[in-house]
Amino acid sequence: MNIAIYCASNQPNNIKFNELTNELGTYLSSKNHNLVYGGSKTGLMGVIADAFISNNGKVIGVIPDVDLIKSRIHPKLTECIFTKDMPERRTKMIDLSDMFIALPGGPGTLDELSEILDLIRLKIINKPLLIYNMDGYYDDLETHINKYYQYGFIKENELSYLHFVNNLEDIKKYV
Repeated sequence: MNIAIYCASNQPNNIKFNELTNELGTYLSSKNHNLVYGGSKTGLMGVIADAFISNNGKVIGVIPDVDLIKSRIHPKLTECIFTKDMPERRTKMIDLSDMFIALPGGPGTLDELSEILDLIRLKIINKPLLIYNMDGYYDDLETHINKYYQYGFIKENELSYLHFVNNLEDIKKYV
């Protein structure tokens, strides 16, 4: 299965994120899943790629024509797909992937996560999305998404493919 993982290309100041990301990559690659991600060698992106690579996993990097991103390309990608821009990158990652996992990240991760949420809600895709709430990172997002229901902006079943998970044991229920 191809699994898109959205996460930070910058190094977090919480070392636990690195450890949990490595643990996830080691587990997923041991189950012969393939990684689809942003292609960076830095931050959590580098950690997840290195975990797959060290376990002989397939790593597909999807790289937009953005100088900063191109300067961080992981040198050991199994496959590197170049796109003209960020929207094309997101579309390519969605098309290549059977499921999605969001790890801690910044605005780019939030952008990708938001698009997947909307595509699920609109029934354009019916692929699972796991939001890995490492060390409470996504607590506020979960509260905010629950407000969508509370205020009637979405129906309860519209995000049936969305799952907040708190640890690897929770993830194993889906992968």
